[in-house]
Amino acid sequence: MSKHQESQRRRNQKYYYKNLEKMRARGRAQKDKKKMDPGYAKAKHLMNSYGITVEQHKQMYLDQDGCCALCEKSVEYSKIHTDHNHVNGKVRGLLCARCNIGMGWADQIEFIERALLYKEENDG
Repeated sequence: MSKHQESQRRRNQKYYYKNLEKMRARGRAQKDKKKMDPGYAKAKHLMNSYGITVEQHKQMYLDQDGCCALCEKSVEYSKIHTDHNHVNGKVRGLLCARCNIGMGWADQIEFIERALLYKEENDG
């Protein structure tokens, strides 16, 4: 941890303990909000991670006809994964679990080339 991060951590900790009741009340309010709105966590995740709303996410799903953008198989909305560029954060599309895992390797071209060569050499 850098000096700046350590200093920031100490400041945050000091503020937390100085304002303990306020921080606990904030935590309880967040907890109550989550209980009252089951979609709260998903909405917060989509906005914080990808900068999109639940409505935009659902529209992407509808635009893809409820299918994975890669293999084009039908996927329930609750099981869809949001594929995004890890460098710029831009959402590429919605994928099934299998294709999402596969895309994790797509950015590693050297690995894919080695895997194809391995398969070629050993499928004889």
